[in-house]
Amino acid sequence: MLNHQTAIHNLCVKCNKSFGDRSALTSHSFEHRSRPVLCPGRECNRRCKSAAGLVAHLESGACRSKFNREQINQIAVDLDKTNVITNPARLVQGPEGPAPPKRAITSLATSLSFNGKGFECSLCHREFVTLAALNSHIASPVHDEKIYRCPKEWKGCGKEYSALSVLCHHVEGQKCGIRDFNDPMQQVIKTMSSALKGKLVL
Repeated sequence: MLNHQTAIHNLCVKCNKSFGDRSALTSHSFEHRSRPVLCPGRECNRRCKSAAGLVAHLESGACRSKFNREQINQIAVDLDKTNVITNPARLVQGPEGPAPPKRAITSLATSLSFNGKGFECSLCHREFVTLAALNSHIASPVHDEKIYRCPKEWKGCGKEYSALSVLCHHVEGQKCGIRDFNDPMQQVIKTMSSALKGKLVL
């Protein structure tokens, strides 16, 4: 009976909550997970529910290792030698090989961004109520180059992303045919995590 409820009615057997589709149920199931993914950062005891959570933690710069999104992008490009998840057309070719392009905006907005109605992003012209909200927008990957892609050769949809954590979340949430790629993707994240262990410093 439980398998029927889960399969037909997209019912979470742990909390008895029903979802509109299988993808929503899969995303919700992460809420009930333990936190098995340990951050490889030195002196960081953060545990995450998934690889996407670990990558988001590292990208945010909140880890004691002081890693950030730019460094994670470079490591991902270095590890993805056959461009399964990175798009070589969006990478910069340098003397040391491919690299992610530099960020579109690297500074913070000031009160001069106020246009009379709100604080305006100079790239997309979106308005924000507070200067802090505009600076959060600027610090996010929203205007970064979309160097990551859901791999079509793994039954993916080809959708592009500017942050590795968002691609990982897409794969883990099984939003398209990429569900078959989830296990290899988890292995890529484990490899990346192992590679980071030697590079993460306080």
